Amino acid sequence: MRPAAIALAATVALAGCRRAAPPPPAPHVVAFVEDDYAAARARAKAEKKLLFVDAWATWCHTCLSLKQFVLSDPKLGTLEDRYVFASIDTERPANESFVAAHPMRFWPTLFVLDPSTGAARLAFAGSLPIDDLVALLDDAHRGAAAGPLYQALAEADAAAAAGKDAEAARRYREVLDAAPADFPRRGRVVESLVAPLSRTEPRALVAMVLVEAPKLPRANHQANALTAALSTADDLDDVDGGRALMKLGRALLDDVGARVLDDDRSSLHEARVAWLRHRGSPEEARAEAEEWSRFLDGRASAAMTPASRAVFDAHRVAAYEATGRLELARTLAEAQERAFPDDYNHPARLARILRNQGELPAASAAADRALARAYGPRKLRVAELAATIERRRGDEARARRLLDDALREIGDGPLPPGYEKLRAKLVRERDAAK
Repeated sequence: MRPAAIALAATVALAGCRRAAPPPPAPHVVAFVEDDYAAARARAKAEKKLLFVDAWATWCHTCLSLKQFVLSDPKLGTLEDRYVFASIDTERPANESFVAAHPMRFWPTLFVLDPSTGAARLAFAGSLPIDDLVALLDDAHRGAAAGPLYQALAEADAAAAAGKDAEAARRYREVLDAAPADFPRRGRVVESLVAPLSRTEPRALVAMVLVEAPKLPRANHQANALTAALSTADDLDDVDGGRALMKLGRALLDDVGARVLDDDRSSLHEARVAWLRHRGSPEEARAEAEEWSRFLDGRASAAMTPASRAVFDAHRVAAYEATGRLELARTLAEAQERAFPDDYNHPARLARILRNQGELPAASAAADRALARAYGPRKLRVAELAATIERRRGDEARARRLLDDALREIGDGPLPPGYEKLRAKLVRERDAAK
């Protein structure tokens, strides 16, 4: 064989070997114990580890974002020597005992539990990037060993987890007052302080964020604090506070390098649209909504899987509606119902859109599909939507039957506070129609 032929044969053989080389191993992703709190707690107790619980719901876009973009990150595996990981769908009847023992006021809530007692060391409401989550769980594990400032933070977390809002707010403020300017957990403390202040001193919440947010890096903690404070300023008609928060929010959104989860960046856009509408600035609100919509469409188009793309559905529909593009919102909801035929959220969104378009028979059919797939306390929300559609159609008797059926299925047991109020409201509506 000629030398050139030998060289060519060797090259071909080498290329074949290269093609046959096995792919690199897939990165390790933490396996969560799904919807079995008792088993997860028993395992954590046996292994002498803390128990991490992601308490979520299918209707919660932030929950879906956390699952797709944070909890699937291999970095979480660095904590497996200290934690057992569990995921609890809080709407499922099988998880009622967990929800009763660990009341929630915000979805998702991330719990760190002592498996021996079931007591919560931490109940963090919201989402955060993987590096911040690893730091959060590392702090919860180390507790007092991390130093006095971290111990004080752990005590504030425990008060918040126990629902002691006034005490938690006081303790978080003490941590902020004692912490140096470069305290690495300052952003986390500010965001943690938001929830108890919103329920005890909403005006103080706005003032606190206006002071603390400019000190923080343009990252997730700042974004979430601004969103909460802007919504609170809107509720309080605090025009000056709202304007200052809008300015800070604009600076964050304009910073393309800001380390903010897409879902939380989207929530800031949503709060800005609501504030502008409330202030009677429809053109500015529409321009903000257009920017919001473009951002979401870009992120959805870059998503790698149907499930990660669906994270953006709820906000995409809201952004389309805010820009008056109901037909586009309808097209998205219809496509996603076909893609996820067991999910009640897509037909429920479609029913609302069709109702707003005046297509009541089609809205009624979509609401019926959503009701057939819905489960747990959220069925009350879907039934409320379905009843409003039937009333617009002039069928009060069917509206009442839909509410009766949902209320009977849910029963009289304890519910999270928001659902308790909704159940009482629907009972009043049903009884008034008799």
